[in-house]
Amino acid sequence: MTASLVDEQQEEKEELEKIQLFCGVVGCLFFPLLAAFLFSTGFYLWNRPGEGINQLANEGVVSITKTGHKDGLALFKKARKVMDNYKNDDAIRLFEQVKESSYTDPATDHNIGSCHYREKRYAKAEKHWRMALQLNKNYKHSLISLGRYLLIKGREQEAVELATRGNKKHPNEVEFIEILGLAYARQKNYTLATIFLRKASELSPKKASVHINYGTVLFNKCNYGKANAAFEKALLLQPNNDLIKKKLARVKKFL
Repeated sequence: MTASLVDEQQEEKEELEKIQLFCGVVGCLFFPLLAAFLFSTGFYLWNRPGEGINQLANEGVVSITKTGHKDGLALFKKARKVMDNYKNDDAIRLFEQVKESSYTDPATDHNIGSCHYREKRYAKAEKHWRMALQLNKNYKHSLISLGRYLLIKGREQEAVELATRGNKKHPNEVEFIEILGLAYARQKNYTLATIFLRKASELSPKKASVHINYGTVLFNKCNYGKANAAFEKALLLQPNNDLIKKKLARVKKFL
């Protein structure tokens, strides 16, 4: 193996320590605080409207309806519309009114947390996501949002604990599976990382990010043939993605 190839492999291994936050469509909800990760790293934590860290919880409308209180339902719907227009502080005030009217739905605190996250008030976002989980420890939206946030903050073990809980309750939810794979990869537990990221790629074959993540772990395990196959699948889904092209060119030197 030449020195240049050793350097390239080492560079790829260093990328395993980082996470790329990929915003795939207009309207994604990440903020510039995280932008430094966008182009320099090898993993994707993708985020689409209504998914990822800033999931918006609509389930509250259903559960509030079950209470039979029309005023609460109307207020929750109003708050969600305000939130959809990115008037975050106004939405927070309305959601707080929902809480004051004795509603105990986790969607309310979850959405308050998401509004704070949009405004870069990350400690308050975490606080309210945890409050939602106090009401329902298996609340999917908050488990995903908080799990991804903890992973970004480098708190991998906490992310593993939340994602494990979510995975037990929602075994086919790819968000939990990928969080586990990425967390184990950052902990250099490549065996578990491979297991979870392979499952993520099987459950979401049309999502390029899971193939990139899976391929990156395989590359670091020196399984170049399977890494190449994973990157090829990703390229079919995103033919103009320069990062995938770079990874393919690199892995082909080892075949």
